[in-house]
Amino acid sequence: MTGLRSILLIIFFSIAIGASAQIAKQPKSAALANPPSAAALKAAETMLLASGADKDFDQNMSAMIDEYAARVPADKLQQFKKTMRLFVDKYCSWAVLKNDFCMMYAREFTEAELRQMVAFYTSPTGKKLLEKRPLLFDTSALLGRKAFNEHRAEMEQMLQDALK
Repeated sequence: MTGLRSILLIIFFSIAIGASAQIAKQPKSAALANPPSAAALKAAETMLLASGADKDFDQNMSAMIDEYAARVPADKLQQFKKTMRLFVDKYCSWAVLKNDFCMMYAREFTEAELRQMVAFYTSPTGKKLLEKRPLLFDTSALLGRKAFNEHRAEMEQMLQDALK
């Protein structure tokens, strides 16, 4: 159990540290002083749904669980996934965080801008982008991995030199 407990602690600390670092890096918006209108919040929700953000978010959370599950011993895997799913569904799902996402977008974009985004995402070009987005993201990730792997030796040497 100690090994699994260590893995779980590492996972949760890495998630917490990553989230804290991201929050600390966020620029402070002038829009925080003025709360958005109900219409702007509704426009933000419509835009997020039109963009597929709800599905993307939940899929990304599932992928994160799967990524961390790769570090869990096989005999604990099912219980780990079940427990993580319960936790994510309770605290980190689209359904739980949707209002926060709407608030974030409504603070950063005007209602008119959000409606323009909805118009784009519901247009033939926007729908094509949404359809192609998984392929584009996967291809982008492959390009990044390929470039990294092609220059891995140089990166390792640079790190060795820097960390002497």
